[in-house]
Amino acid sequence: MEKNEILQTSVEVLSRLESERGSLYDRKVVLSSDISRLKERLSECDRTLDTNRLDTERLTMASKALQTIIDGTSSSNLKRVVEIVNMALDSVFPNQGIVFDITSSVKRGVPVYELKLSQGGVEGSLNSFGGGVLSVVSVVLKIMLNVMSRRSPIVCLDETLSGLSEEYIEPMSALLRDICNRFRIYLILVTHQKKFLLCCDYAFRVKSMGQRSVVEEISKSQTSVDE
Repeated sequence: MEKNEILQTSVEVLSRLESERGSLYDRKVVLSSDISRLKERLSECDRTLDTNRLDTERLTMASKALQTIIDGTSSSNLKRVVEIVNMALDSVFPNQGIVFDITSSVKRGVPVYELKLSQGGVEGSLNSFGGGVLSVVSVVLKIMLNVMSRRSPIVCLDETLSGLSEEYIEPMSALLRDICNRFRIYLILVTHQKKFLLCCDYAFRVKSMGQRSVVEEISKSQTSVDE
């Protein structure tokens, strides 16, 4: 009788342990799922922070370029800058009605200039219309700064157009070529966006090899090159 009772008790204990093990396994599955979701959210946050950082850098660059242009130019030349930027926006984003403008006011006796964009009568700051629009405005302002200051016939853009979607690369390339021809300047574009290869005159790839970098010319048709 005692043996039977011991056996029955052992069976019950084993059953409970098995049940608890199953419960622990279920909890582990749930925790693993929660951890995966948290990792995904953290990755999204990192991507958002990177995007915001790039937008802030572009906005800072555009503001500095504008201030430099304003400090050394007349009102007629400033109007010309506005016209060139709007021409660029209309070329890259046709029929979207995005308009660039520079407004001025006086605060404490000091003239203050502000960059604004509008669409359909709705005004916003430069970063209100996305990284692509901000990239175009920043690039054009930088080029105009170079042209009007006559610094150099060569302008270097280092990942400045990274916020531009692939669908806008072709019209942006046509715009850059038009600006280069119009103002007789040369443009060096550093980018990971391989579609620009189809629109450039010369293309080079920089490869890291140990402690040195190797530069090699590549064909414009090589759209499958490694980034």
